[in-house]
Amino acid sequence: MAHFGATRRKALGGAAALGTTALTTPRAAQAQTKVLRARANYRYNNFDPAFKEFETEDVVEEAIYPRLIGYNGTDYGWVEQDAKIKQLDGTSVQFTLREGMGWTNGFGEVTAEDVKYSYERIADPALASAYAGDWSALDNVEVVDKLTGIIHLKTPFPPLYATTLPMAAGAVVCKKALESLPDKRYGIDVPAQCGPYMIGSYQPGQKLTLVPNPDWPGERAAFDEIHIHEVDDDKTAEIAFDSGDLDATNISVSSIPDFQNNPRENSTMIGKPALAYWWLGMMVDHPLFQDIRVRRAVQHAVDIREICEGVFFGAEPATGIICPGLLGHREMGMFGLDPDLEKAKALLAEAGVADGFKTVLTTKNSTEHTSSAQIIQAQLARIGIEVEVAPEESGALWDRSQSKDDSWKVNQMLLWRYGVAPDPSWCTEWFTPSQISQWNWERWNNGEYGRLHDAAKQELDHEKRAAMYVRMQELMDEDGAYVFITYGTNAWVHKNDLKMAFRGDCYQPLYRKCAPA
Repeated sequence: MAHFGATRRKALGGAAALGTTALTTPRAAQAQTKVLRARANYRYNNFDPAFKEFETEDVVEEAIYPRLIGYNGTDYGWVEQDAKIKQLDGTSVQFTLREGMGWTNGFGEVTAEDVKYSYERIADPALASAYAGDWSALDNVEVVDKLTGIIHLKTPFPPLYATTLPMAAGAVVCKKALESLPDKRYGIDVPAQCGPYMIGSYQPGQKLTLVPNPDWPGERAAFDEIHIHEVDDDKTAEIAFDSGDLDATNISVSSIPDFQNNPRENSTMIGKPALAYWWLGMMVDHPLFQDIRVRRAVQHAVDIREICEGVFFGAEPATGIICPGLLGHREMGMFGLDPDLEKAKALLAEAGVADGFKTVLTTKNSTEHTSSAQIIQAQLARIGIEVEVAPEESGALWDRSQSKDDSWKVNQMLLWRYGVAPDPSWCTEWFTPSQISQWNWERWNNGEYGRLHDAAKQELDHEKRAAMYVRMQELMDEDGAYVFITYGTNAWVHKNDLKMAFRGDCYQPLYRKCAPA
């Protein structure tokens, strides 16, 4: 029965890996060895929680590192995971770790000192972690004894339980292991693990295998092996599911009607409104888009409703970056839904480019990304802007946009999607001035926006906090660097003999909580 609510790695490499796996672990052989074969739609680049790049990395990290709390596997609620938690007052949280948790590679027991090191490390500006904002309110972590500590905050911090502790910033890493490394950081090669699972093997661009940790003191891992295949292309993954080479995969929005109308045998589809946003961004440092009148012309020319109808099957048009259901979501954006081509042409004339110009729109090489870009290409042609659509493998664009050299200057326009988390601060974080060269790819620099973002993370009054997030979205409209398109939908299909666990938006499986049905 179907259930539904509102890289450098090449897809061929992923497909080849699937073929190999199908020969070595056919579905019928899994009665004795419980194997889950799932899909990762982004590459694995970094398992250091301070530098993780994708949600696919975060859910692996949840399986191989301790966390004080985690999402409950059904919605956005949290549960105690590897510690007991006690809120002492508005700015102090006491924790006591699970006894007997030991690091691999001989690094000893997990201690409160590891928690202190992990959280203060990410908060340290010298580390330059993109997730330092998750611990912006952290004063220090006090070590009480071997397993007990107290998190001391400088101010109240509403995102603490919603996004900081249950996500990557809340992962506990091994202090001794990190301090033994020359750079005190790592990428794919994890120096010490401690969770119900461990990374058994990794074939870059193909497959990561999780295996049970024999020394884990908690509940035993539900699967003997979890095979996570890197498949960048949605259609390739859907074919692999239909052919029996995958047990679970996320599917593209364009495929949802097919899976609804033609339910797969012994399979379940589950979908949720996404905590995400799709947008068109203009590089404010690029000569073509330095003039705000040019950026405003693009805003007036893009027909968001046409994109939502043509690509996202009538999904709700976005009004900004705060998703429906979160504090600060707007009912309507500054430009509404109706394009104004005459206004757009007039703005181009004022900017001295009445005859238009040529530009490049870079996007991911997926169906939704490229189809959206092609509609925008046709829309901007109406005002004389000739757009070349340039689909790329996700990792190439990621690397260039976050480069420390000048390679980011190649970017002109981007069409992209960010998945976020259930607090509005996780929607706004990535466009702050401090995120330039990390996640703020348009390099938009607005001081008022940054100050409001910092203040909103400390504000306990819901009405005041919501007003701050509304104003931040108005600033994004006014400065013209963005056109927000939709929030989208996340959908997964899986075999009925699996009990899959997800966060409330159904974006990626929580592998620690998945099990045979």
